[in-house]
Amino acid sequence: MKISANQLESILKIYAEKSGKSRSKTSQGISSNKGDKISFSQKALEIREIYRKLQEVPELREQLIAEIKDRLSRNEYHVEPAKVVEKMIIRDIADSFFSGGE
Repeated sequence: MKISANQLESILKIYAEKSGKSRSKTSQGISSNKGDKISFSQKALEIREIYRKLQEVPELREQLIAEIKDRLSRNEYHVEPAKVVEKMIIRDIADSFFSGGE
């Protein structure tokens, strides 16, 4: 699954909001009647919240695929070769940048 720029921005925004809050709370404990206790670090709680927010993001890819299939069936979907090449070059540059230029 690819995460879009909008999804990434949402995740980073949530993370920044959570990171900006008080760090005095180091863990959250959950206990049962039998005396057992599970503690989660603040980082684990942040990750859990980010995961929950990510699950709330609608799955646009399925909708996009259905729309493209419909347009293809009506012969109304046309791709400009220059745009495909542009996206390929941008992706290659981004991949090179994030892999350390290898």
